[in-house]
Order: sequence, then C-alpha cells, then structure tokens
Amino acid sequence: MVYGQIMSMAAGRGTAPLKSVNELRTEVRRLHEAISNISDPGLKRELAARAFQLAQQAEEIAQSPEDPEMIRADINRYCRLLADTTDQLHKQILQELLQFAAERLQRVSKEPRHPPAIAAI
Repeated sequence: MVYGQIMSMAAGRGTAPLKSVNELRTEVRRLHEAISNISDPGLKRELAARAFQLAQQAEEIAQSPEDPEMIRADINRYCRLLADTTDQLHKQILQELLQFAAERLQRVSKEPRHPPAIAAI
C-alpha cells in the first residue's frame, strides 16, 4: 500500500471509521467473556487471537505521538509490516492502524502550530 492510498483511506473512501481506544478495549472484554462461554478449542483460539490483536491496536493508538514526523514513521513501519505479513487478521489490524495514522496525520497537519515557549533568562 502506498502513501497516497493511505491518505485516500483517511479521507473516508469506502472505509469504516476506526474504533476508539475505549471501544477497542470494550470489544476485548466482550471477546474474553465470550471465550469463557465457548467449549470449542479452535474457536476459543481464534477469538483469543482477535482479542490480543485488538488489545495491541488499542495500546498502539493510546501511545500514538502527535508529531507529524513520528506519525509518518509509523505509517512507513505499518506499510513494511503489511507487506511482510501473510496472516489476514494481522493485515486487517495493520490496515486499521494505517487508517488511524493517516487520519491523525491529517488532523495534526491542520492544527495551528504554536512556536515553542522561550524561557526567560
């Protein structure tokens, strides 16, 4: 995925809005509750894997910097990871993270810049 495609995703062309950190964490809790009520080991593993990846996504979003250069670095890292993975669930998570990073970059780029405060000597 190239940078232009990522920015198109952020513009909302055919993409669902990314969930907030709280929504992701709620979904993780819901999955954990569901896992405790399921007897099928394969389904338990699948749900546990999804819960783990959603938890990772929530933490990644929660710790996201607001510096445009750092956001661009994140976008580049997600693109490399996406190119290297064959796991569909991992690809989906990375695509969601890419969308979130692109949206953040657009938002941060539009915010007015305040010069750093100069300490009085």
